[in-house]
Amino acid sequence: MTHNRMSAGLLTATRLVLAITLGAGAAATYHGWQRGNSSSRLVPGVRLGGLDVGGKPIEAVRRRYETWERDMLEGRVTLRYPGGEVQSTWHNLGVTPQSDGLWTTLRLIGRRGGFLQRLMERRRALGGQLRFSPGFGLDPQRGLAALVRLKRRVDVRPRSARLDLANRRILPGRVGYELNVYESQARILAAVRRGKRSVSLAVRQIRPKISSLQVKDLSIGTVLGYYETSYSTSRRWANRTYNLRVAARKLNGTILMPGEVFDFNAVLGPRTQEEGYRIAPVIARG
Repeated sequence: MTHNRMSAGLLTATRLVLAITLGAGAAATYHGWQRGNSSSRLVPGVRLGGLDVGGKPIEAVRRRYETWERDMLEGRVTLRYPGGEVQSTWHNLGVTPQSDGLWTTLRLIGRRGGFLQRLMERRRALGGQLRFSPGFGLDPQRGLAALVRLKRRVDVRPRSARLDLANRRILPGRVGYELNVYESQARILAAVRRGKRSVSLAVRQIRPKISSLQVKDLSIGTVLGYYETSYSTSRRWANRTYNLRVAARKLNGTILMPGEVFDFNAVLGPRTQEEGYRIAPVIARG
């Protein structure tokens, strides 16, 4: 009899402890639910850009994020290419924010569907499974314009080895480079999405047609032909005379291999100030 009463007492105490525990758990769950139920706050556990923003007011997080986003786009970024680098900003390179739909998504976490769906979504958030990253895209027109301007600096024409006829020596060639603007745009977008502050641009290396080794054993002792033309050396035509000398230096010592066609424009390159020419009158259409 006494044993039965003791067993009944223990069972009642166990049930009481279990009820208290379940009640406390339910109360904690309820209060936690209430804390995350406010539509003005993010549910606990949500992470944005590696930071835990769960339970914080959505508008406060949004203002802070947009400030970071603005600072990010206006911050300095280094663009590297063979032989140099240049400073710019993500904004100038055409990078644009793409976070308009982000805040609607964050606001709806744990607040859509039935009770079980909302509960499971909140549990995923608490488990660190709901992580969001900054969204960036590209304005193709602005980005392309920036890279086209940069291309003028990066691009270098290859130069074949030549002969210095006056001093009878070989002038070494030069490797050329060409910026690929579209591949560089893809690298820029990938870099900003990873939070980097530097980008190695997509640059193709162009080997010269003729190397110093190919020229080394050539014989240049025979004159095959020559041509002369006169030009004015008066002060009025000083810049034109200067340009003729620049062009002559570029042409002088040019080597043509058997079967190769001489391309006058390719050897001289663009007649621009970057290539060493001056603004001067020219003869056109007679």
